[in-house]
Amino acid sequence: TLRNIVAPDFELKIQKNDVLGITVASLSPDVGFYNNSPGSAASGGASGISSGAGYLMDAHGDLSFVKLGNIHAEGMTRKELKDTLEKGLIPYLRDVVVTVSFLNRHVTLLGAVSSKVLPISGDNMTILDALASSGDIGDKGRIDNVLVIRDTGNAKIFKRLNLENNSIFYSPYYYLQPNDIVYVEPTKIK
Repeated sequence: TLRNIVAPDFELKIQKNDVLGITVASLSPDVGFYNNSPGSAASGGASGISSGAGYLMDAHGDLSFVKLGNIHAEGMTRKELKDTLEKGLIPYLRDVVVTVSFLNRHVTLLGAVSSKVLPISGDNMTILDALASSGDIGDKGRIDNVLVIRDTGNAKIFKRLNLENNSIFYSPYYYLQPNDIVYVEPTKIK
Protein backbone atom coordinates (compact mmCIF):
# COMPACT_ATOMS: atom_id res chain seq x y z
CA THR A 1 0.00 0.00 0.00
CA LEU A 2 1.34 3.40 -0.99
CA ARG A 3 0.60 6.28 1.32
CA ASN A 4 1.20 10.01 1.00
CA ILE A 5 1.30 9.94 -2.79
CA VAL A 6 1.00 13.13 -4.81
CA ALA A 7 -2.35 14.80 -4.11
CA PRO A 8 -5.01 13.92 -6.68
CA ASP A 9 -6.67 17.33 -6.37
CA PHE A 10 -3.96 19.08 -8.39
CA GLU A 11 -5.51 21.88 -10.47
CA LEU A 12 -3.86 23.73 -13.31
CA LYS A 13 -3.63 27.49 -12.94
CA ILE A 14 -4.39 29.93 -15.71
CA GLN A 15 -1.22 31.43 -17.16
CA LYS A 16 -0.29 34.30 -19.46
CA ASN A 17 -0.90 33.52 -23.15
CA ASP A 18 -3.36 30.70 -22.40
CA VAL A 19 -6.28 30.36 -24.77
CA LEU A 20 -9.50 29.75 -22.88
CA GLY A 21 -12.77 28.39 -24.16
CA ILE A 22 -15.54 30.20 -22.29
CA THR A 23 -19.20 29.28 -22.79
CA VAL A 24 -22.09 31.11 -21.16
CA ALA A 25 -25.53 29.54 -20.75
CA SER A 26 -28.57 31.40 -19.45
CA LEU A 27 -32.35 31.68 -19.66
CA SER A 28 -31.91 35.21 -21.02
CA PRO A 29 -32.49 35.56 -24.79
CA ASP A 30 -29.33 37.62 -25.43
CA VAL A 31 -26.94 34.96 -24.09
CA GLY A 32 -25.45 34.44 -27.58
CA PHE A 33 -23.79 37.85 -27.28
CA TYR A 34 -21.52 36.44 -24.55
CA ASN A 35 -20.51 33.33 -26.50
CA ASN A 36 -18.62 35.11 -29.25
CA SER A 37 -14.90 35.55 -28.89
CA PRO A 38 -13.99 39.21 -28.44
CA GLY A 39 -13.32 41.17 -31.60
CA SER A 40 -15.43 38.89 -33.81
CA ALA A 41 -18.06 40.46 -36.06
CA ALA A 42 -20.92 38.71 -34.26
CA SER A 43 -19.94 40.24 -30.93
CA GLY A 44 -20.61 43.74 -32.20
CA GLY A 45 -16.95 44.69 -32.06
CA ALA A 46 -16.48 44.11 -28.36
CA SER A 47 -13.05 45.05 -27.14
CA GLY A 48 -10.58 42.33 -26.33
CA ILE A 49 -8.07 39.98 -27.81
CA SER A 50 -9.23 36.86 -29.55
CA SER A 51 -7.38 33.83 -30.76
CA GLY A 52 -10.25 33.23 -33.18
CA ALA A 53 -11.39 30.15 -31.29
CA GLY A 54 -11.23 31.39 -27.72
CA TYR A 55 -10.17 34.07 -25.30
CA LEU A 56 -6.45 34.82 -25.22
CA MET A 57 -4.90 35.79 -21.90
CA ASP A 58 -2.70 38.82 -22.46
CA ALA A 59 0.92 39.31 -21.38
CA HIS A 60 -0.26 40.85 -18.08
CA GLY A 61 -2.44 37.85 -17.17
CA ASP A 62 -5.69 39.67 -17.96
CA LEU A 63 -8.78 38.46 -19.78
CA SER A 64 -11.08 40.92 -21.53
CA PHE A 65 -14.71 39.81 -21.27
CA VAL A 66 -17.92 41.38 -22.59
CA LYS A 67 -19.61 43.75 -20.09
CA LEU A 68 -17.08 42.89 -17.37
CA GLY A 69 -13.98 44.47 -18.88
CA ASN A 70 -10.52 43.25 -17.88
CA ILE A 71 -10.33 40.47 -15.30
CA HIS A 72 -6.96 39.49 -13.85
CA ALA A 73 -7.21 35.70 -14.21
CA GLU A 74 -3.56 34.67 -14.02
CA GLY A 75 -3.09 32.22 -11.15
CA MET A 76 -6.79 31.33 -10.95
CA THR A 77 -8.09 27.82 -11.54
CA ARG A 78 -10.80 27.23 -14.14
CA LYS A 79 -13.36 26.92 -11.33
CA GLU A 80 -12.29 30.22 -9.75
CA LEU A 81 -12.61 32.03 -13.10
CA LYS A 82 -15.98 30.32 -13.70
CA ASP A 83 -17.25 31.58 -10.33
CA THR A 84 -15.92 35.10 -10.98
CA LEU A 85 -17.62 35.28 -14.39
CA GLU A 86 -20.91 33.90 -13.07
CA LYS A 87 -21.00 36.47 -10.23
CA GLY A 88 -20.10 39.28 -12.61
CA LEU A 89 -22.79 38.34 -15.13
CA ILE A 90 -25.66 38.13 -12.60
CA PRO A 91 -26.82 41.72 -13.32
CA TYR A 92 -26.94 41.01 -17.06
CA LEU A 93 -28.21 37.42 -17.37
CA ARG A 94 -30.75 35.23 -15.60
CA ASP A 95 -29.64 31.86 -14.13
CA VAL A 96 -26.18 32.10 -15.69
CA VAL A 97 -23.88 29.08 -15.97
CA VAL A 98 -20.32 29.46 -17.27
CA THR A 99 -17.88 26.77 -18.39
CA VAL A 100 -14.16 27.42 -18.80
CA SER A 101 -11.72 25.13 -20.60
CA PHE A 102 -8.13 25.31 -21.80
CA LEU A 103 -7.76 25.25 -25.58
CA ASN A 104 -3.98 25.34 -26.00
CA ARG A 105 -2.66 23.11 -23.21
CA HIS A 106 -0.72 20.08 -24.38
CA VAL A 107 2.03 17.56 -23.61
CA THR A 108 4.53 16.32 -26.20
CA LEU A 109 5.61 12.65 -26.31
CA LEU A 110 8.84 11.66 -28.07
CA GLY A 111 11.25 8.75 -28.31
CA ALA A 112 10.31 5.07 -28.10
CA VAL A 113 6.58 5.79 -28.13
CA SER A 114 4.20 7.03 -30.79
CA SER A 115 5.33 10.63 -31.04
CA LYS A 116 2.40 12.94 -30.59
CA VAL A 117 1.09 16.08 -29.01
CA LEU A 118 -1.64 15.29 -26.49
CA PRO A 119 -4.13 17.98 -25.48
CA ILE A 120 -4.69 18.31 -21.74
CA SER A 121 -8.46 18.28 -21.51
CA GLY A 122 -8.84 18.33 -17.73
CA ASP A 123 -6.64 19.23 -14.81
CA ASN A 124 -5.06 15.87 -14.06
CA MET A 125 -2.99 14.20 -16.77
CA THR A 126 -0.47 11.84 -15.24
CA ILE A 127 2.67 10.59 -16.93
CA LEU A 128 1.03 7.15 -17.03
CA ASP A 129 -2.05 8.58 -18.80
CA ALA A 130 0.18 10.21 -21.41
CA LEU A 131 2.21 7.05 -22.04
CA ALA A 132 -0.94 4.92 -22.28
CA SER A 133 -2.38 7.37 -24.83
CA SER A 134 0.68 6.88 -27.00
CA GLY A 135 0.17 3.12 -27.12
CA ASP A 136 2.46 2.21 -24.20
CA ILE A 137 6.23 1.76 -24.22
CA GLY A 138 6.47 -2.01 -24.68
CA ASP A 139 9.84 -3.57 -25.53
CA LYS A 140 11.07 -0.66 -27.62
CA GLY A 141 11.74 1.74 -24.75
CA ARG A 142 13.42 1.87 -21.36
CA ILE A 143 10.87 2.33 -18.61
CA ASP A 144 13.69 2.96 -16.16
CA ASN A 145 14.80 6.10 -18.03
CA VAL A 146 11.92 8.41 -18.94
CA LEU A 147 12.89 12.07 -19.25
CA VAL A 148 10.44 14.88 -18.43
CA ILE A 149 11.44 18.34 -19.64
CA ARG A 150 9.52 21.11 -17.89
CA ASP A 151 9.64 24.80 -18.78
CA THR A 152 9.45 27.03 -15.68
CA GLY A 153 9.39 30.30 -17.59
CA ASN A 154 13.03 31.27 -17.32
CA ALA A 155 14.61 27.79 -17.13
CA LYS A 156 14.13 24.24 -18.30
CA ILE A 157 14.16 21.44 -15.74
CA PHE A 158 15.24 17.95 -16.83
CA LYS A 159 14.03 15.09 -14.61
CA ARG A 160 14.69 11.40 -15.24
CA LEU A 161 12.08 8.98 -13.91
CA ASN A 162 12.21 5.25 -13.28
CA LEU A 163 8.74 3.83 -13.86
CA GLU A 164 9.82 0.50 -12.29
CA ASN A 165 10.15 2.22 -8.93
CA ASN A 166 7.05 3.21 -6.94
CA SER A 167 8.70 6.55 -6.12
CA ILE A 168 7.08 7.83 -9.32
CA PHE A 169 3.84 8.18 -7.35
CA TYR A 170 5.56 10.59 -4.94
CA SER A 171 7.19 12.68 -7.63
CA PRO A 172 6.02 16.18 -8.54
CA TYR A 173 6.46 14.98 -12.13
CA TYR A 174 3.72 12.38 -11.77
CA TYR A 175 1.17 15.01 -12.84
CA LEU A 176 2.23 16.56 -16.11
CA GLN A 177 1.99 20.30 -16.61
CA PRO A 178 1.25 22.21 -19.81
CA ASN A 179 4.04 22.13 -22.39
CA ASP A 180 5.91 19.28 -20.67
CA ILE A 181 7.94 17.09 -23.00
CA VAL A 182 8.15 13.38 -22.20
CA TYR A 183 11.02 11.50 -23.86
CA VAL A 184 11.25 7.72 -23.57
CA GLU A 185 14.77 6.47 -24.26
CA PRO A 186 14.83 3.66 -26.85
CA THR A 187 16.28 0.30 -25.75
CA LYS A 188 18.61 0.28 -28.74
CA ILE A 189 19.80 3.37 -30.56
CA LYS A 190 19.09 3.01 -34.26
